[in-house]
Amino acid sequence: MDLVLAPEDRRTLEQMLRQTTLSQAIAKRVRVVLALAEGDSYATIGARFACTDRFIALWKRRFVEGGVLALADAPRAGRGHGMSAALEAKIVRHTLQTAPPSPLTHWSSRRLAAKLGVAHTTVTTVWKRHGLKPHRLERYKGSPDPDFETKAADIIG
Repeated sequence: MDLVLAPEDRRTLEQMLRQTTLSQAIAKRVRVVLALAEGDSYATIGARFACTDRFIALWKRRFVEGGVLALADAPRAGRGHGMSAALEAKIVRHTLQTAPPSPLTHWSSRRLAAKLGVAHTTVTTVWKRHGLKPHRLERYKGSPDPDFETKAADIIG
């Protein structure tokens, strides 16, 4: 049975192959599916991509059942990251909206972790995932000086 691709699926698969960040495992699956759609035999595909008939049949079946998204890696066994979305949101919110204790100017991962009761590696993982760099955030630091505004105006110009 030949594999027939919808035009949008073919376009998506070809775009995936042009990505520079696509893993080689997924790229191989995409190439196999495209070769099947071209009508190539299992023997030809196996020789060209160094894979078995079982591999070809598996990814053909997965593609037919689930479409392009089925070519991605399946979730692996194991513990996982164990972080709820609520905890991740709480870390991001505290990083961006809550000022660190005075006289500090920014959060460190260990300081925020101690405040929230999580591991500092959890904080750094969330920061990396969201592209946060608290040491580079600009914050307004108010002054208790009642003449601050006039002094600031004189300095600024």
